[in-house]
Amino acid sequence: MLNFFKSLKRVHIPRLKQLVFNPLPFGVLNWRYLFDRSTLTVQMHKLALLNNLRQFPPILRLFYFIYTYFFWFFFKGWLMLWKTWRNQSDLLFQKNKIKPNKQLIDLFKLVFFYTTPPRFYYRLGLYNYNSNDWLNFIFTHELPAWHKLLSPNVSPGTMAILSNKTLFAEVMAKEGIPVMDGFSMDKGMSIRKHKLFQAKSMFIKPVFGSGQTDNYPLHYNKISDSYLFGVDANESIYSAALINSFVNNLLKDKAYLFQSLYNNHKLLQPLTVVKDLITFRVISVKKNTEIEIISALIEIPLLQNHKQYWVLPINVENGTVLTFNAEEFKLAIFETVDLNLLQNYQIPFWKIICKYVMQAHELIPNVYSLGWDLAITSDGVKLIESNFCWATEVHQKNGPLLRKHLF
Repeated sequence: MLNFFKSLKRVHIPRLKQLVFNPLPFGVLNWRYLFDRSTLTVQMHKLALLNNLRQFPPILRLFYFIYTYFFWFFFKGWLMLWKTWRNQSDLLFQKNKIKPNKQLIDLFKLVFFYTTPPRFYYRLGLYNYNSNDWLNFIFTHELPAWHKLLSPNVSPGTMAILSNKTLFAEVMAKEGIPVMDGFSMDKGMSIRKHKLFQAKSMFIKPVFGSGQTDNYPLHYNKISDSYLFGVDANESIYSAALINSFVNNLLKDKAYLFQSLYNNHKLLQPLTVVKDLITFRVISVKKNTEIEIISALIEIPLLQNHKQYWVLPINVENGTVLTFNAEEFKLAIFETVDLNLLQNYQIPFWKIICKYVMQAHELIPNVYSLGWDLAITSDGVKLIESNFCWATEVHQKNGPLLRKHLF
């Protein structure tokens, strides 16, 4: 019994509620595992499933595997199938003339033969593919295991560089790769006003972690010599004393990075009236000794300080935005973006972006694939951060990357 509770403590506590009350399958449990072991994609999905289970100690592994799939096949899968089909089937029928009954049959296959959440049928356009080709995609619920599978020998030192934004910036800058200027404050420290208010705008984000969580802009107005701190899309703080207090409360829980808040380059800003930084996500892989860029996206903010973005794919060969149907983006939220200018838009400094990505990947040994965040600022191209467990979903909307690029 003592060993049982020791094993339980090894499970990441913040995820415990989700694991118990809202579990998803740990990977594609496809019946072809039993009959077809010849194709590389099937083998890799099977290994990803097994790797996902290994995050649990042995005493819990079998129990949780049974519990997860029992929950999925007898409750969760049916509920998600029904809700997704009800909400999405009419819209897809109007756009692509795929009958709702056909969608329902496909969703049943995806949910119960591939143990995959049905939302991916619509998000990844799986209706455009034969069901035998669905395994050419990497699905989000098996994502961490896939990245570990592709990069099994990552050292603790490498993971430290990837997880610590301050260390990452130091390593890159030392090799001459331009990064965002800034400084960091450790958890538990207090920042003094003279260090926070430096007569310039800043961007404040956690040293550890990824995504848009707990990121805050601090805007400086030179004319009035005043500051505005964006808490979220609906709340801002104007008092210097209250801003200082808010930031020090943040530092009680996490270490934070204080970076210069850059403006978009003059060649890029015409794309949108929003002043928030346009960013790029570039995916590179290291095959043997060669670095190759396999996918890239431009992420355009739609509303000021709102953390909503329009994401479009880039042709990695020439750096142009891939063709899209502007009629699909005639919603009010897209009014801040110049759709006409974006059609086949040539990304400025594209060769420089690719150069920095490939140079930076050379500094991260034993990692097969990495997701890089960059920006083209008024001071030129700047590397923001790198992601080991980069999200595959947005990169697969124009087709599966798995078979063509990742092997």
